[in-house]
Amino acid sequence: MAIAKWVWKETAEVLGVVGIIAGIVFLGFELRQNNQLLVEEARYNNLSERIRGNELMLANPELNKLLNFPPDDPSEEELALRATLIRKTLLIWQWEYQLAEAGVYSWASSDSALINTWREVFRKTQYIDAWESEKYQFDPAFIDWMEENVVNER
Repeated sequence: MAIAKWVWKETAEVLGVVGIIAGIVFLGFELRQNNQLLVEEARYNNLSERIRGNELMLANPELNKLLNFPPDDPSEEELALRATLIRKTLLIWQWEYQLAEAGVYSWASSDSALINTWREVFRKTQYIDAWESEKYQFDPAFIDWMEENVVNER
């Protein structure tokens, strides 16, 4: 009778340990799934922000003109609006850079299509002037990366 109690006790302990291990494995799968969802949410937010920026330009062609074909003698209002649009774009770029640094994206190599687009933007617009006056507001690592991979690669 004592041996039967001991067998049941040992069996219960083994089942308990197996249950704990199964719970830890399940938690690992749940964390992995949650991380994947967070990555997808970050990508969706990035896409939404880019779409919103494009919709803003489509809804108001004057903004696009102001950004890409600035007037020879812009008013103070036009200069302020243009600076705000450029700052918004640079903030989005910094956010994308930080996501890449965190491992969410893998585009941050200097030969990616997105980085080539950024270089093109700097080449065709007056972003460089805004960058020089606004860059102190950004993360130092982003500033260094931008200088090395976008600004000086024009």
